[in-house]
Amino acid sequence: MKKLLLLLFFMAVVLCFQSCAPGYVSTVPTYNQGYRPAQPSNSHIWIGGNWSYGRRSRAYTQQNGHWGLPRRGRTYQEGSWNSNPRGNYWKRGQWR
Repeated sequence: MKKLLLLLFFMAVVLCFQSCAPGYVSTVPTYNQGYRPAQPSNSHIWIGGNWSYGRRSRAYTQQNGHWGLPRRGRTYQEGSWNSNPRGNYWKRGQWR
């Protein structure tokens, strides 16, 4: 029984790390600037779109940007494409 529980725990850890790992592609997809609505107020900032990786399709799909209110004491850092020997991957934008 202990071996079975240990095996299940190990499988859960492996699945967690696989789902958290970035998806790699050989070429960076092109960004299509979609519809950008009018700024709701002078205090809103534009938060650029991100990319999400589909494990089944092994491809990134574009997510549209949106207007958002700034967070006190933080700035928004846009996402960016990065590369390493495995390929290109998207690092999501985040508040810092």
